[in-house]
Amino acid sequence: MSVLGKNHLNNQNYLYLKGSPEKVKELYVVNSIPNNYDAILEDYTQRGYRVISLAYRPVDIPEDRLPTITRD
Repeated sequence: MSVLGKNHLNNQNYLYLKGSPEKVKELYVVNSIPNNYDAILEDYTQRGYRVISLAYRPVDIPEDRLPTITRD
C-alpha cells in the first residue's frame, strides 16, 4: 500500500509505502537497508510477531499531476 504526502515545512512531496518486509525489501535502495535487516526480521518472526515494513522517498511530481497519478 502506498500514499503520496506533502511536507509543508520543506514543500517536498513524498511517497510512503507499507507492506510485508520481503516485498518492501525488493523496492529498497540497497545502501538504505540496515545490515542486520534479515537477522532482525528472522528474530521477530521466530518469536511469532507480525512484522510490517515502512519506506519512504522524496518524489518530484508537479502539484497538478498528483490527483491523476496511478499506483504503478
